[in-house]
Amino acid sequence: MSYTFGSPHFQEVAFVFYNTMGLGYPATGVPNPLGGPDAQTYQRISRLMVRMWISFISFADPNHGLDTPAATWPRYTLDAPKNYVFEQNTTSHAEDDTYRAEAIYYVNRLAYARKGRNCTGIVNCGS
Repeated sequence: MSYTFGSPHFQEVAFVFYNTMGLGYPATGVPNPLGGPDAQTYQRISRLMVRMWISFISFADPNHGLDTPAATWPRYTLDAPKNYVFEQNTTSHAEDDTYRAEAIYYVNRLAYARKGRNCTGIVNCGS
C-alpha cells in the first residue's frame, strides 16, 4: 500500500469534470483516475459529483433533480455542520464536520478581531 503525503487536492479534478478518458494524465505518468478495475464505480461517483455540483450552482440545492439515488446533501449550518463525502466503498453520505472545529473557530475569531484592518494574529488585532 502506498500513502500520499500533503493535500492531494488535484485528485478530484477528473471526477468534477467527468474526465472518463483520463485526458492529460498519461502525459504526466499518472494513470487515468477514472480507469482501471474500479472504472465503473469511479465513473458512477463522478457522475453523482458533477450532477450535485451543477444542481447546487443552478438551483442552490445539490439535491435538486438528481436522476440517481443518493443520500441527501444537507445544508451546511453552524449548529449542525456536515460535509458530503463521495465514497467508493460505501454509499456517498454526509458526515459531521467537527474535526476542524477548533481551527474554524480561530479563523472566525481572527476575522472578527481584524475588523477590516491589516493586522495579524488575534492578540495583535486587539482581541
